[in-house]
Amino acid sequence: GSTTDRTLADRFADVVNVKDFGAVGDGVTDDTAAIQAALDSGRKSVYIPEGTYVISLAESNHTYSCLVLPDGVTFTGESKNSTVIKRLPSERGADGILMVNKDYDTIGNYSAAGNIVLEDFTITDGGATGYRSTGDLIGLGHAENVIIRRVHSGNHDQHFVDIAGCK
Repeated sequence: GSTTDRTLADRFADVVNVKDFGAVGDGVTDDTAAIQAALDSGRKSVYIPEGTYVISLAESNHTYSCLVLPDGVTFTGESKNSTVIKRLPSERGADGILMVNKDYDTIGNYSAAGNIVLEDFTITDGGATGYRSTGDLIGLGHAENVIIRRVHSGNHDQHFVDIAGCK
């Protein structure tokens, strides 16, 4: 329930499905641009249905991360057993973080994107690789109010979640 009356259309407008932006989730197609478009849509909640979603640096608009999480977003999968976010196999040994909060690499003032919820999915490199300097699955920096629940880490060689300067 809610204390404020809202129409059903207004409530549905808060949520967007990555498939509405062209994500396929077949474990082969690079879904980076589609998922990022859903994240950048300005909606409060991004839903990722069952499937394996391949993401890459090649299709990203960020130098060191495949996906960038904006302020105030809830990123929700179907479940940790049925929604998988996976690095493109050909990039498995490359430097780069799979998912970061926007402006995570800023220093001080907790001014990076915060109020983020990550829930109900698995994130994986697909396999462990040799040494590289940046290969975390999730990187969060200089943010407030970040919640991670029911997120499973698959095979990887660096940190599952690297949190720096957050409160």
